[in-house]
Amino acid sequence: MNSIGRSGGIVSIWGPLIFVKSNTFSSRHFLTISSQWSFFLVVTTIVNIYVPQSVRKKRKLLAYLLELKRSINGIWVFLGDFSAVRHECERINSRFCKTTVIDFNNFIAKSSLQEVNLGSKKFTYMSDEGLKLSKLHIYLVYYNFIAQQPFSIVIVLPHEHSDHTPLVLKPSNQDFGPPPFRFFNSWLHEEDFDSTFIEAWNSFRGFGTHYMFLKAKICFIKKSISNWRKIYVANESMTLTQQKKRVDELENVVESITLSEAELTKRRDIKAKICELEKLAKLDIQQKAKIRRLSDGDENTHFFHNTIKSNNIKNGLHRLLINGVWNIEPTYIKREVNLFFGNKFHER
Repeated sequence: MNSIGRSGGIVSIWGPLIFVKSNTFSSRHFLTISSQWSFFLVVTTIVNIYVPQSVRKKRKLLAYLLELKRSINGIWVFLGDFSAVRHECERINSRFCKTTVIDFNNFIAKSSLQEVNLGSKKFTYMSDEGLKLSKLHIYLVYYNFIAQQPFSIVIVLPHEHSDHTPLVLKPSNQDFGPPPFRFFNSWLHEEDFDSTFIEAWNSFRGFGTHYMFLKAKICFIKKSISNWRKIYVANESMTLTQQKKRVDELENVVESITLSEAELTKRRDIKAKICELEKLAKLDIQQKAKIRRLSDGDENTHFFHNTIKSNNIKNGLHRLLINGVWNIEPTYIKREVNLFFGNKFHER
């Protein structure tokens, strides 16, 4: 797109080996390119935007882009100068327009877009004198982009020749390995856990150095236990639901007729089974709570803050006897405390 007056034009450049163009759309304020990107199997549409300053024109442009996005399936990436911020904290020493913020956030929500977080910097625009700061440039991607490239990052480059900061979206397939394996003590109480572990231990076949063999064997056992746990949890949940339903049926029957001895015995057995299943679930919850307490300590816990508040209430001076009169005014209490300790610790 060519420039008009002081407004610069819009240009999109790509490498034909990784980006094969299939269609384009353009207007005064955006340039859209649909293509087959080597990172994805579906059509990817990239929109290079320069949003006008006028509130009315911004609203009209965002409405048009929303309809355009709905007309084409696939992965969408919006980038450029949006001339708008999402929150008040993203502007310093410049005019903040609530109407524009509402329109911009509504566009993002209706389009099911997500903002890719910036790295190392909070703002993408800085005036020449360095007083005005704004976050005008961002990357907005459709949710399926994040699903396929969850570790994508935005690199913020230095603005050497412009008051606008260049940004680079870098898709990444970094894999930091599987999440930590958490072992619950309640599993040791399950009847088939021992047999699952022994079978996995004896059935493993591997090769390599002793360290590589041990690592592979532990990973194999971990996978076997995880598979067993998935099946067990599903069966356990279904069993618990069925047992509770059966107890409820028996309790409904007892309202009209007296249960037989066999039915009473069956009810006791079912109740015992329910208690056993719920006890194992409670053991898991207790272990999770202990792990969280060890890792997080007292930070940001309801118990910790309530304890602090309670101590403040107990240790606070709510009233003080001054010259034989109880006084509750904070100003007089602070002055009397300062005088008391000042007389105690003054230098001689």
